[in-house]
Amino acid sequence: MTGAGSDGQYVCVSNFSHLCLPCVTVEGCFGDTPNACVTYGDGLSSCGGGCNLETPCPSGYSCQEIATTAGVESFQCVSTAGVCLCSDLAIESSLATPCQIENEHGTCTGVRACLPEGLSDCNANTPAEETCNGVDDDCDGSVDELTCDDSNPCTVDSCDGLDGCAFEPVVAP
Repeated sequence: MTGAGSDGQYVCVSNFSHLCLPCVTVEGCFGDTPNACVTYGDGLSSCGGGCNLETPCPSGYSCQEIATTAGVESFQCVSTAGVCLCSDLAIESSLATPCQIENEHGTCTGVRACLPEGLSDCNANTPAEETCNGVDDDCDGSVDELTCDDSNPCTVDSCDGLDGCAFEPVVAP
């Protein structure tokens, strides 16, 4: 008869399990250290990993005081290459980072997703001059503002969204 028992197993888990994963907010970065979602160049953001003298960064990362997406400064491990590539975990989890397209008409926001071929292009719309079409063309949060002016003081101008501009004659009292 053999005795019941168990063999102990040990598993090594990184203190920086979420390091360099794309993120939008800190919620996507929870792990064993006080992680933050940090801002990299071009508006991209990836998970950092809390660091200090007792918790040094792994190879390829340096401990820097950096802006987080929450708008505060925090000491985090950041990639010394200045960019985070899409890992297998990021691809399998369909993780994404915010992005924006900006021009003289405004700024539209979107995301760049981790795909097997790498980080996708930004899916934000390209800002355009506002037209009467039921769409926020310039991405300012207002739809079809100031788009229907025929410069005729004898008409009341309005935008009917997809139906376009309407110019109703002013009726004299």
